[in-house]
Amino acid sequence: VYKRQVPDWLSAALIASIGSEHTESLLRVPEQSPSIDLRVRADLDREAVADAIAAAQPDASLSYTALSPQGLRIRAAGDPRALPGYTEGAFAAQEEGAQLIGLLLGTKPGDRVLDACAGRGGKTAQLVEAVGEAGTVVAADLHEHRLEQIPAELTRLRLDPTRLQTATVDWTVGRGGVRGEFDRVLVDAPCTGLGTLRRRPEILLRTRPGDPARMGETQHLLLKTVAALVRPGGTLLYAVCSPLAEEGEQVASATDLPGFELQVGRPSALKSLCFESNGRLEVGPSVEGAGPWADAYQVFMWVNVG
Repeated sequence: VYKRQVPDWLSAALIASIGSEHTESLLRVPEQSPSIDLRVRADLDREAVADAIAAAQPDASLSYTALSPQGLRIRAAGDPRALPGYTEGAFAAQEEGAQLIGLLLGTKPGDRVLDACAGRGGKTAQLVEAVGEAGTVVAADLHEHRLEQIPAELTRLRLDPTRLQTATVDWTVGRGGVRGEFDRVLVDAPCTGLGTLRRRPEILLRTRPGDPARMGETQHLLLKTVAALVRPGGTLLYAVCSPLAEEGEQVASATDLPGFELQVGRPSALKSLCFESNGRLEVGPSVEGAGPWADAYQVFMWVNVG
């Protein structure tokens, strides 16, 4: 195990945000090679998928994720796209923390869901699966070319692409063409991505001292805009892949959403994870059961109580 070296400003910001002990944990890099997490399709048996992979790759390391009930963790198994089950859509490559965010939204069959910052659709596919045949998902992103990749992935995963609508939107200036009300809205917000430091040290090359506060302001604008799309009784989930207070905690505390109640001191849709007294739910290497290469997220949830 060795410690990832970071600039002094970032070390100070991490310690101020999560304390010295959690900072040490985040910067501690495991000796073994990075693992890859897979999310098994919900209608399949995770054990059967694991057995097929183990039979094809007997020298690989394979285990079940402890926090996500749909996850498998593999190491030394080669390209996931060459594993048995990939072509048939049995699984998608998705880090456990990302899986958990999709699960924390608590999507039910028949829901109308907005994935406000969908990117290439890793969580979008998870949500399309969760809403079932009677539900719909709207995937929005600033970059149209990312959204264009999602339907093919849905088809591979044996999911109906007609359950998905896409919209290119800059939430910092308005709602674009997105209309109506949603049962659940996910804001997996653009951020510095510093929660991926263990696996992606190159992120240090492009992150500057002012970036966390700048990204926090963008996140604030996003939340204010999309909150208007949450139906009464609906939920708004906000997540960032960063442990810094300028993103996440300070944004949540400074964002006034009239009629919305921040969930504090309550269990989440995943009973092993709870929202703390400040509303923050932590996902990452300091959480019991997380893998050695876990990314660090902050998650907050509001309910529209009118």
